[in-house]
Amino acid sequence: MPQTKTKPAAPKAQPIQPEPPQLTEQQKEEATEKHRRQLLGELVAAISDLSKHELETLRDFKLVMDHDRGSNTPIEEFLTGLVHSYGAADEGGRGMTLADVEWHMTQLRDADLEREIEHAHFMASRYPLPKPETNNS
Repeated sequence: MPQTKTKPAAPKAQPIQPEPPQLTEQQKEEATEKHRRQLLGELVAAISDLSKHELETLRDFKLVMDHDRGSNTPIEEFLTGLVHSYGAADEGGRGMTLADVEWHMTQLRDADLEREIEHAHFMASRYPLPKPETNNS
């Protein structure tokens, strides 16, 4: 007897899921503001127990990050790279290792510092300091 081939049954169609409701602009802004307030509350809770020394250290880290505006001197790259690496390692939950710091140190050692110093002097000469204002009262 010859065997006849039968087509397999078509899979049952899954019902189409409706799109989740979209937030309005006002709802998005409210959610963003709520999240910002939550983060601010966490920040206040985190810094409320800091010592004077820890607050000064935090200020110094903030200063490093604020001054990172594309400057490319080896020391500034080393410091900002170190701060960024520390933050990434902390977010990842592993913490920064000695090998991480050593890697940054090798980058600093490999930099051509003499050439970088000449470059920094050249750039500084292109942007002279403003002359101090005199008060003629």
